[in-house]
Amino acid sequence: MIRLPGGLNTDLCDTHAKMTRRDLLRVGEPLCYRALATLERLGLVAVDAVLAGSGPPRKRYAVTALGRERLDGWLATPERRLRELRPGLLLKLRLLERTGADRRPLLQAQRALLIELLDDLGQPPGDGDDTAALLEGWRRAVGRGALAFVQERLDAEP
Repeated sequence: MIRLPGGLNTDLCDTHAKMTRRDLLRVGEPLCYRALATLERLGLVAVDAVLAGSGPPRKRYAVTALGRERLDGWLATPERRLRELRPGLLLKLRLLERTGADRRPLLQAQRALLIELLDDLGQPPGDGDDTAALLEGWRRAVGRGALAFVQERLDAEP
């Protein structure tokens, strides 16, 4: 269990199971526990309580001040690579929603970055390289779809 800023508690494994069922994130439970150990070692989370129940004791973690600073920075940073949009952007949007934070700044930054990425892609190369043209076409299509998604989310924000 981890206590997020704002007093929101979440069972990491339960959250992981829900996100996996909905195909948002696929991470094995051992990796979750390893990640928590790493976050604790880095001083980003700390054990807040040990909870007793019917099974083995469970640790509840709380985000530290340093962890909150890093989390806020990460949540505000748009994804720079198209292939990271699905896992990164969707996870950030979900976490912002769960904590009640405003998602508009992230969405606006992501929109601006996507527009820049699409401008940089330009037109398919005219050098006769069919593979390069195919890949660039794919990246443009994914970028346009991502931009439409981000704009839909912005339009739906209160």
